[in-house]
Amino acid sequence: KTVENRNWHRMLARHVGSCLLQRTLRPTSAYTPLLGPRKLARFHIPSNKAMQKQGAPTVCLPDENALFSLVKSCPEAYLLVGYSEKALFESVVGAVKALQPYFIAAEKRCNGKPFLLVYGGDPAHVPTIGAVVKELQQRHHCNVLSLQSWEGEYEPWVQYVFMSVQHEIIKKVVAGKEIEVRKQLWGGTRNGVLVGASRYYMGPDFYGRPAENVPGFITLTFFLGGGGISAQELQFADEYGAPWVYIPCPAKNVEAYGGRFGPVHDYVVKKLAAGEGRHLAVSANQPSL
Repeated sequence: KTVENRNWHRMLARHVGSCLLQRTLRPTSAYTPLLGPRKLARFHIPSNKAMQKQGAPTVCLPDENALFSLVKSCPEAYLLVGYSEKALFESVVGAVKALQPYFIAAEKRCNGKPFLLVYGGDPAHVPTIGAVVKELQQRHHCNVLSLQSWEGEYEPWVQYVFMSVQHEIIKKVVAGKEIEVRKQLWGGTRNGVLVGASRYYMGPDFYGRPAENVPGFITLTFFLGGGGISAQELQFADEYGAPWVYIPCPAKNVEAYGGRFGPVHDYVVKKLAAGEGRHLAVSANQPSL
């Protein structure tokens, strides 16, 4: 009976320890991580082998230093931008198929080390860019970083998550009175300046300084469609000099942008009209341009 009690207590201790570990690695706030200032110096990125284990918990990066250390440690890193829940992909499989040659080549160059996929944290249970990234994760030797502009929930299948919330103050007239309202910034640009999550994954650390031939962490950015924010990001990447590729993918909800392709596609069409079509990639969903 004594032995049974000991075994029961050991099982309980393991269960409680596992729960505490899960809570430590899944903070709900980007600004109040459970890792305090004194413990921050001991924070380390788990080994790639450990992260590849099935069921490994997501690592919530506590600050910018941890974020930059992670991305810098990867042999190659790719940023993927595409449809959110507003428009959705008509075919996730089609998008993945168009990306396959790039990542098969990346696996060969990385020589057994996992490359990194960076995206904005969209859910994968519907055909968003999140579903595309998850499918790529299952097909290739890579890790995924969700760099998102909200706190709290995140996709449980990603290896890493970094949360950053930014607001702007706008003025509104309510009942004849002017009031100030806080509006969350998801991404894109404001007057040419990166905001929201974009200020990280397209900032000078990630994109480098092309004009000075200083490389950044991001090897290449893939644009697979998207709305106004994605179009702002594409314009920024193009004018900044960062390498990017556009792969045309039709939207499932055509009424979202008034057609099968959105503002990202419109930007590329204008570049082609100006004779600047060198960035265009051909896919199975290639529209008539």
